[in-house]
Amino acid sequence: MWRRHSIVLSTIMTEVNKLKSSNSPTYSDELYNLAFGPIRAELFSGCNVNGVKFLGAARDDKLCTQNSGVHVPGGGESTDIDFYGKLTTVVHLLYKD
Repeated sequence: MWRRHSIVLSTIMTEVNKLKSSNSPTYSDELYNLAFGPIRAELFSGCNVNGVKFLGAARDDKLCTQNSGVHVPGGGESTDIDFYGKLTTVVHLLYKD
């Protein structure tokens, strides 16, 4: 899996470098940093968002109150489709500034 991941990142980085060298208006430093990939990834079993605690399903299943459900309203062309799921792991990605 990691080999495929590095090949994909390498391909993306090549395309972003082409945009940069051609002075494309779609190039930005932010795009470059995203294409470079995260510097570090941290895994958490839960998180707090706007004062609401969300727990991953493994921790949440042991409690009386459940808060691992996730709802994302559809966007773009699929505004009539909502997405539901269950939080399993929170991944915090740190990118270069």
